[in-house]
Amino acid sequence: MKGCSGPIANPVAKYKDKIVFYKCPANYYSPYIAEMANHARHLENGLLPYSGGLLEQPAKLIELLNLLNSLRLEDEIDRLKKQTAEVKKHGRQSNKNRN
Repeated sequence: MKGCSGPIANPVAKYKDKIVFYKCPANYYSPYIAEMANHARHLENGLLPYSGGLLEQPAKLIELLNLLNSLRLEDEIDRLKKQTAEVKKHGRQSNKNRN
């Protein structure tokens, strides 16, 4: 029913409408995925997983790392927007209390 044993017709989970899971997302986890998430953070600092320059890295790997970085940055932007909204909200409330 939740896609634990294999894909189903309807999505069981979505991540920002960019990544759609037709089976339980836990089925996708592996130590390799965790390693790629770690490499994605290092890519920002110019550290590549394989020897050689950027053009010598496997294209699919760079595509995956760029996707992971993009999703991480979107999450960070969302977090900052929420934080800014909270600060503005509390600032307005404290201004009302002063009057």
